[in-house]
Amino acid sequence: MKKRYHPLKWVIWTLAVVFYFYEYLIRVFPSVISDELMFAFNVNAVGLGTLSAFYLYAYAPMQIPVGFLMDRFGARKLLTGASIVCGVATLLFSFTENIYLADFYRILMGAGSAFGFIGMVYISSHWFSSKKLAFLVGLGNSIGTLGAVGGLAIEGFIVQYVYWKTTLVVLGALGIVLGFVIYLIIRKEPKTKIEKTNKTTTMRESVKIVLSNPQTWINAFVTFAFYVTVSAFAGLWATPFFSDVYGYTVPQAATAASMIYIGFIVGGPIFGHISDKAESRKKFLLTVPILALFCLLPIIYNTYLPYSVVIVLTFLIGFFTSSHLLNFALAIELNPEKCKGFSLAFANFINFLGAALVQTFVGYLIDFKSVAQNGLTSIVHSPQAYQFALSMLPIIFVIGWFVTLFIKEEKHASHVYYD
Repeated sequence: MKKRYHPLKWVIWTLAVVFYFYEYLIRVFPSVISDELMFAFNVNAVGLGTLSAFYLYAYAPMQIPVGFLMDRFGARKLLTGASIVCGVATLLFSFTENIYLADFYRILMGAGSAFGFIGMVYISSHWFSSKKLAFLVGLGNSIGTLGAVGGLAIEGFIVQYVYWKTTLVVLGALGIVLGFVIYLIIRKEPKTKIEKTNKTTTMRESVKIVLSNPQTWINAFVTFAFYVTVSAFAGLWATPFFSDVYGYTVPQAATAASMIYIGFIVGGPIFGHISDKAESRKKFLLTVPILALFCLLPIIYNTYLPYSVVIVLTFLIGFFTSSHLLNFALAIELNPEKCKGFSLAFANFINFLGAALVQTFVGYLIDFKSVAQNGLTSIVHSPQAYQFALSMLPIIFVIGWFVTLFIKEEKHASHVYYD
């Protein structure tokens, strides 16, 4: 069958990426205003880690229904509602002084944001050839991840001059406006060749097919293990770590943390394109991510590094870690086409459930070590407390590398209707 070209497909794809960009902005803002939040809500490191992680506690389990809903209803209405929910929740967060309401609003942000990455990958896989899938996922993730850079570096600069609550009000309004734009422009995605000849798969069938495949679980764990440095370190603890341990100002610390995301932005399309050409994912996952580990270790344990060296190392951490995006291409390729939404969602579910637990547990370990050293907790923690807590990141990373050995990669034919 002759392939058709749709003039709006790049606009539609771009809007999905813009929402993914936006959800990163609201995901990482607790890292930039960590001291302000601890003071405003009278919480310690565990409380801050928990407040931030509530986003992920909602984001992770929501991946399950999101994947099925994408398969069943498409992206237009889902991304519209998700963007509006994120915007409203951010507005409400800016006005509250109650920690329990703040936790609830973070849950709403996480629930709405859960549609971002899956929506972008879903649109990429429906509007474009599967031969471009890893490249488009990498490129979309790179553009979306600029939201993390903005959330860390730009917000880190803005909050010095603008009240942090005012910044959140602007973010909330942007989310609401974006929701209406998405509804007006995005169109229903075309069916793939396989979807045209198959009946709709029920949620029970999708769950059974995907979860009964051992490769699904192996790939999902590797996804989490390789991404945890970005989600738990860059996403929350890197900025306070650089401030408390290296003595950087908030803008300096946020910039250093944001370099992980910049490296992620640069690396994603590169490794996606190369792996598409090589028609292999596993060999890159066995070689590239381990390089990120060798960049992370000196950051944690040699706290006298020059600022320029820290900037280079954090960039390289993100650059090499971006190869983990190949796990999402694998999530599609290791399962039947009719379950692509759920298979993607499950990988992301494990990814962010693990990230949420690690964010909170790092805070617990920081407070635990602080109490063991000083008999009390405080906003500023010692280098030893951070090193003790952050040691779990390289441990998880190494375990993930060994689990990668058990992935059984398969090749699948192109099945997408539009090119």
